[in-house]
Amino acid sequence: MSAKIFPDFLIKSISDSVFESCNNLIEITLPKNLKVIKDSAFSGCVSLESIELPQTLEEIGEEAFVRSNLTEIVIPKSVKKMGANVFQFADEL
Repeated sequence: MSAKIFPDFLIKSISDSVFESCNNLIEITLPKNLKVIKDSAFSGCVSLESIELPQTLEEIGEEAFVRSNLTEIVIPKSVKKMGANVFQFADEL
């Protein structure tokens, strides 16, 4: 399953645990104006292979991608803060 989170709208934050354990999520398109991915937002998304972080992103919360299946990720230069264990148990990275 892919998801598109209204990339043309002014969503600035992905809430804590909002997609946690969404086991069928394989890829996701984030909003272009996103500034924050909060704690555990994609934690336990064991099928998540692909996500493109927008160039506006400033913060990635703790354990945001724990136990994901990401194989590659590019952290934009705009990111100023990353929480602890962001990619813990993301063994494909």
